[in-house]
Amino acid sequence: MQFVHASTRFPAIGPVPDPGSDPGVVAAWWNGLSPFDRTVLLTEYPERVGSLDGVPSEVRDLANRALLGIERERLEAVALQLQEELENNVFGGLVSNADAGLAQTLNKLDALDAIDRTLALDDRRLLALDMSGREAMAAVAVGDIDTADHIAVYTPGAGSTVQGNLHGYDQQVSALRDEARRELGRVDRGSETVAAVTWMNYQAPHFGWGLAFTERSPVSDLSATLAAPRLATFLDGLDASRPDSPPHVTAIGHSYGALVTSLALQQGAEADKAVFAGAAGSVPPTSAHSEWRPDRCSSSRQMKTHRRHRDLRRRPQSSSGPDPSFQRCGRRFFG
Repeated sequence: MQFVHASTRFPAIGPVPDPGSDPGVVAAWWNGLSPFDRTVLLTEYPERVGSLDGVPSEVRDLANRALLGIERERLEAVALQLQEELENNVFGGLVSNADAGLAQTLNKLDALDAIDRTLALDDRRLLALDMSGREAMAAVAVGDIDTADHIAVYTPGAGSTVQGNLHGYDQQVSALRDEARRELGRVDRGSETVAAVTWMNYQAPHFGWGLAFTERSPVSDLSATLAAPRLATFLDGLDASRPDSPPHVTAIGHSYGALVTSLALQQGAEADKAVFAGAAGSVPPTSAHSEWRPDRCSSSRQMKTHRRHRDLRRRPQSSSGPDPSFQRCGRRFFG
């Protein structure tokens, strides 16, 4: 897919920020656009708007939903082309990558199906859609993150895929939101609102054949290193899109996702609290500018994990770093 710079066809709009731009700059740019310019960008260049942290979630949702149809049409054409190539080649995929390409393309189409299924549920917003990697990437919110008083952002770990896990994770995140609302009501704060996000906007590493490739291996921190700036920008965007009423943000990372979350917070990402679940190997945020305190960080280890690794207290170190429960990280255990 070829993208034409918006200012080429509509000079009044000017340059559009690139993905990964400072969310504060993005928010100021978006707020400075006229209603007409915003409409032009949404209808003509949804791929440029849906990926920008700092743009209101309602706008990103509209852009990314439009992009869903565009990507489905593109991927179906690619799949058809690759299928024809395989059928017309007596050696099949032995002398080309057509078979692997077809499998990857079909996985992405399955991912679009999973996103559609999730968005069919009530009160969902598609905050990110990126099909540029080997696996589809996405982020889905339940609740309105533009107005919620509290927002939880959940980053899953190794082996996660949009096609295989998004719907299930969304159900768990939705249940977490419901529980948070019940707890707020229990302490006479029922008027406060809650939203939650399943953030799968990174290339999660995989076991099996993934172990043979550094960038795909869960025993390497490369995937986390690449993902952390993306998550940091997303977290910063939650505040930047609503500077007059910033939400209380809790960043939750599970397993390898805890490492991603930890690295994002070390880079100064905006979050009020963090929860690391099944998180041996995640280094707690200790950078000078992050101002993290022990009471803002909780570590969770499942009982079965504790039993299987009884020597953790003697060797609080993994291939990805120390267990955060041995650092100044609150040391609260759940389960």
